[in-house]
Amino acid sequence: MAELDLRYKNDTTHLKNRIMINNQKNEIKTLQLEVALGTVLILGLIVYFIEYKRRVRKNQQQEFKQHIYEISKLKMQNIREKISPHFLLNVLNNEINQHPESTSEHQRLIQLTRLLRKGLDLSNRFAIPLAEELDFVSNYVALLQATGKQFTFNLHKNGNVDSIQIPSMMIQIPVENAIKHGFVNLNQIGHIDLIIEEDSQGVHIHIHNNGHKYAPFAPSNNKLESTGTGLRIIYQSIQLLNTHNKQKITFQILPGKEEGTTISIFIPYQYSYEWQ
Repeated sequence: MAELDLRYKNDTTHLKNRIMINNQKNEIKTLQLEVALGTVLILGLIVYFIEYKRRVRKNQQQEFKQHIYEISKLKMQNIREKISPHFLLNVLNNEINQHPESTSEHQRLIQLTRLLRKGLDLSNRFAIPLAEELDFVSNYVALLQATGKQFTFNLHKNGNVDSIQIPSMMIQIPVENAIKHGFVNLNQIGHIDLIIEEDSQGVHIHIHNNGHKYAPFAPSNNKLESTGTGLRIIYQSIQLLNTHNKQKITFQILPGKEEGTTISIFIPYQYSYEWQ
């Protein structure tokens, strides 16, 4: 009986050990399965994330190309509207009729040709030095004044700001809007003051005119009102470029209390016009 009892105890102990070993093996297999499933899940998430980022990047590139196309189209449209056949004929007729034999007076015709070429060049560039923009604006204003437009234009520039890059046509478009729309049926001589000054962060540009208050994109029955093409060029360009910069360009239209409009622009020094 003692021997049988000892054998029974030994067999029971062996059985418990086998059951324990089998349970441990099952737990190890379960753990291995869970690890394998977890690894597959993590790899799947990584692949999905990479593919998602690739698709997002592709969509962003497509959207960016679409923005580039729309802005370029708006710029070309603005150039065609600004340098219209009526404007060209006014300049040419004025020169030909008043100075048919004078070669020195025909320098303005050369100036007009330069303006046309520069306008086409600006339509294909996102950013240019401030000096180039001011040169284009000055030529544009001088030609308009030569055709009989009655207004004054004053430039005040403080600091070494000529080399800073700005979005092309950012100054020209507000000046053009003031002349074409702000001074229409004005009971006084129109004035445009262009003030450019720098501080430690960047360059401030203020374009003030004493014409009618300007309400961009406001519905109007007046056919002389601006369609907003030029401003859409500016806003879309700034929006597109600001997404790639920590410091932002700002562009504000501030109507005066009684008359006139002021355009306030800020261009940071640390600003990139590269988007790749």
